[in-house]
Amino acid sequence: MQRKLIVVLILILCAIPLVAATIAWGGSPAGVTAAAGTSAPGHPASYMNDGNKATAWVASSSAMPQKVTLDLGSPKAVTASDVSWDVMGIVNFRVFGSNDGVAWTQLANEDKNVLKTTHDTIRGTWRYIRMRIGWLQVGSAGIYEWRVSTGSIFTNGSVSSTATATVAPTVKPTVAPTVTSTVKPSATPTVKPTVTPTVTSTPITTPTLAPTTTPKLPSSTSGTPSVPSGYTLIQNQTIGNLATNGLSHHYYYKCTFVGGSSNTAVLSFTGSTSNVVFDSCTIAKGGGWNGVSINDANGSIHDITFENCLFESQSRMGFECTSRPTTAGSQYQRINIIDSTFQPQGNEAISYDGGAAAGYCTISGNTIQGAGNDVSQAWGAGLEINGPSHMTVSGNHIYACRGSLLNLQMHTTADCGWVFANNVLDASTRVQATAMSSSSQVVLAANVYGGTFSGNQVVSCSPGGGVAYLSGSHNMNWKTSTWRDASGRSGYATPAQVDCSGNQF
Repeated sequence: MQRKLIVVLILILCAIPLVAATIAWGGSPAGVTAAAGTSAPGHPASYMNDGNKATAWVASSSAMPQKVTLDLGSPKAVTASDVSWDVMGIVNFRVFGSNDGVAWTQLANEDKNVLKTTHDTIRGTWRYIRMRIGWLQVGSAGIYEWRVSTGSIFTNGSVSSTATATVAPTVKPTVAPTVTSTVKPSATPTVKPTVTPTVTSTPITTPTLAPTTTPKLPSSTSGTPSVPSGYTLIQNQTIGNLATNGLSHHYYYKCTFVGGSSNTAVLSFTGSTSNVVFDSCTIAKGGGWNGVSINDANGSIHDITFENCLFESQSRMGFECTSRPTTAGSQYQRINIIDSTFQPQGNEAISYDGGAAAGYCTISGNTIQGAGNDVSQAWGAGLEINGPSHMTVSGNHIYACRGSLLNLQMHTTADCGWVFANNVLDASTRVQATAMSSSSQVVLAANVYGGTFSGNQVVSCSPGGGVAYLSGSHNMNWKTSTWRDASGRSGYATPAQVDCSGNQF
């Protein structure tokens, strides 16, 4: 049957006209440029798309992660990514797309790749295509050629000239163990109390803030960032107790932030703050509170991006973002965390709290090593979203926490507009000292309406609770996510639901 299908596809491709463009591998079209976070002498980023397999981009060291980016010049419909590697052994990498150079969407996940030439089907219309190389078995990262193909399959039957007749591999479905009854955890999970506004069926307030951040450009081959026009660059400095009220259009690169006290964060955002980028920075351990606190009032704080940053262990939270009042028509928006690492935190690692007008934030490509390491504090979730709408959470890896890896809550019956894609929620791997509580589920959702949760891997493990506990939540789409209990316990790989309807698994 498979051979017949291949033959049919080949015949179809031969019979129809071909229309498309190809990026790189044989020479790049005008306007397509390559950039890299680091480059070894004599091996610039331009070598990865010069059409010559005798030349290669090579990273300046074996440090990880390494990021390389193709700028297509303008948004284009992409179809495939092909990489010819100059590496030995296993390479873990992922491919992302963006149109502003700030918010990134994962397009392909190739952890444990052993192929010398890797082909991935990617989709969407993007200007920037980025590859994040997260781990190598041996040596430094290197690429002979990286080709991104553009074009599309049109309704009239024409096909991209780079399309290849392939048959999708047969994927063995994950079979959940037979469960005779829904197993409720031994203790009902405690949902973190919040200020509870009256539940209403009124649609989510249309945000009034217009995006104002100038798109961030990929770093140059020298390792120095390309700072957007109008921004002030501050780099390679140690900065204590940064004053953020009135701060705007600043770009911090490879800076270390110190300070804080028992009730103030290392970085405390108050007043009016907008259009600030923290690139490859370290949020050092503070004086007993949070790494970052954002306290917004009526949308005065917006367009803040943390990218490739290290959030060291804090006594309380790594990152906390709140907006008051939660009923305001304007609240914080576009507070993004991308490709960053959170060491185990005493309480929660990342918390977004506010009303339905808050949100439109991107949390993508991050690693959360743990949360709730201090047993004297409540909660202990890896990532909490409590109220904000239209959040994009993609390509993150969250390890075991004392509380839930995801704590999700809303305060309105309108669709939340959340997109959770290709996240790995792995309670079977523990980095921190404190184990997961037996009453904590990997996913905890309360009063959530709608949302798309695609391609996520949810893994529970003893001594923690099950994969998910949903309460009063409706129309959540988890159809392409997988559920597994690493310790093989019966029933723990099945989401538990109370007072829910319309959820899809």
